[in-house]
Amino acid sequence: MARRRRLAGTFVGAALTVGVVACDTSDSTPAPIVFRAQAAGVSFESAFPAVVDLALGSNASVFTFSASATSNRGVWSVHATLTREQVFAGAVSLDLGSSTSALAAAQINGSTRLQADTGKLDVSFGQGLAAGSVTMASPDQLNSTFSGTLAVECLVPASAGTQPSDGSEALVMDVGFESEACMPFAILK
Repeated sequence: MARRRRLAGTFVGAALTVGVVACDTSDSTPAPIVFRAQAAGVSFESAFPAVVDLALGSNASVFTFSASATSNRGVWSVHATLTREQVFAGAVSLDLGSSTSALAAAQINGSTRLQADTGKLDVSFGQGLAAGSVTMASPDQLNSTFSGTLAVECLVPASAGTQPSDGSEALVMDVGFESEACMPFAILK
């Protein structure tokens, strides 16, 4: 089933959201852990891979990297806005920040929320894997390493149908990376 997203205008900055995922628990077999992060001696795990999201609109494109994992202490997450060149390089080093203009963010949401005000996010990705680290002086509980599987999602303009009247653009998932826009990114999978 194709997913639709909307992309309007130029994207600046990064947004960090933490959500709740509902699961059917009728099968007692736990999902395999495919992504892990270590921070302040705590192991965070996820059954979901890190994601490079490629939203290739006809007027603007947005490239992001995101990952999250959980433990009994809370949710660890990172999010970064990338350039096309960084995506093709498969490696990036970005300054962390908590402002809306920051290109990368890291946080742990638990009994208290820890969010990076300064520091570095280093990530390498490709061939279905992602690994990296968060380095900062304070709060040092966010210093972390992470690794696991990588999913690459490529969205392109819908070829048929009406576009929304608000000027945004309907995008659909190109699962097979068969469109001209997505083909060059297939090397990341």
